[in-house]
Amino acid sequence: MNLVYLDDSCDADFQMIGAVVVPENQFMLIESYLVHTMEELVPEEQRERFEFHASAMFHGKEPFNNLGRDRVMEIFRCCASIVTETPIPIVFGAVDTKNLKQMIYASARPIDIAFRTCAFGLGGWFFEHVNGQMGIFICDNNEKPNVKSEMQSSFRAYRRRLRSDKEERGILDRVHDDMYFGDSAYSVGIQLADICSYIILRHLQGKQDTEHLYKTIEPHIFFGLVEPNGKPMGNAVALSDPANKTTWVDTMRR
Repeated sequence: MNLVYLDDSCDADFQMIGAVVVPENQFMLIESYLVHTMEELVPEEQRERFEFHASAMFHGKEPFNNLGRDRVMEIFRCCASIVTETPIPIVFGAVDTKNLKQMIYASARPIDIAFRTCAFGLGGWFFEHVNGQMGIFICDNNEKPNVKSEMQSSFRAYRRRLRSDKEERGILDRVHDDMYFGDSAYSVGIQLADICSYIILRHLQGKQDTEHLYKTIEPHIFFGLVEPNGKPMGNAVALSDPANKTTWVDTMRR
């Protein structure tokens, strides 16, 4: 079983959905490492309600305002090291919202595009790397109802319910039949996806103070695409689809 944790990050210029794929036999190790990181870097009186919440941590918002920049950057470094040491793949889809507004389909919903792009890349990862094992999607239980409903709708378009033996499951044919939502405060997987997504978002923004963290995780980005121009990021490549002699990216654009 592969646990696929997803989280969204956004600013005025970009909307993105990032995912980390955690094999179930690595989950306990990752959880223990994050607990060790918290014990080392977070004061004891703050641990009870602490979670690895990327944006709030980085900008020193409550309850992280007393951690200090050096300690926060070390927390980010430790989280990024999980990706390299485990290692685990990262997949993301992003939308340049300013660019989108100039397109004929400017009214398209960025969260829907970002999720579908990310889900498409995850389908490619399962196609390339998983033999007989299934995955399950676990997302942050977003407080914005429209975000949750749009992600759920997009997932169900890519992982269809079967009504007869002749039907196909869709791009996410190696994924369980529905996606699930959890509280990030209780899910280290969602928190790790949040950290990785935020690091990538800052790279898209051109921020240099976290670029060394992006360079750390970049080799483990299996698939990353920025729409609407289709700019690939990291080691993202067109995924082979021997069934029709084209690529997964080309298939998505049809």
